Amino acid sequence: MNVEVLCTTDDPVDSLDHHKKLKNSFKIRVLPSFRPDNVIKTEDPSKFISYINKLGNIAGFDINSFTSLVEALDKRHLYFNETGCRLSDHGLNRFYFAKYTITEADYAFKKLLGGLPLTQNEDEMYKTAI
Repeated sequence: MNVEVLCTTDDPVDSLDHHKKLKNSFKIRVLPSFRPDNVIKTEDPSKFISYINKLGNIAGFDINSFTSLVEALDKRHLYFNETGCRLSDHGLNRFYFAKYTITEADYAFKKLLGGLPLTQNEDEMYKTAI
């Protein structure tokens, strides 16, 4: 089939160990793609909190604000880049847009971390900010 490159779909918390192992031992280039869908899955705050904790663990610091969330995603994005990632994939069911300030995005994020559901407007602002 003459396949030269295969791209996988990977979450920011993935270690990418399989990609590292395949790099020098497999004829076909296998590259990760960055798919951060879990940071916008806000419907279940307990699952969201669990995911944010995993992301913080792999990033190496506590994620306790919207700014630190973005820093963790940036750190993971750089790691993915170093591992050969050149693509991003997003499982959005629609585009999001709401005017927001960083303060509002931070409030919504901290509300989720507190285990509280977001209002529709807060959810839209948070997802737009992400």
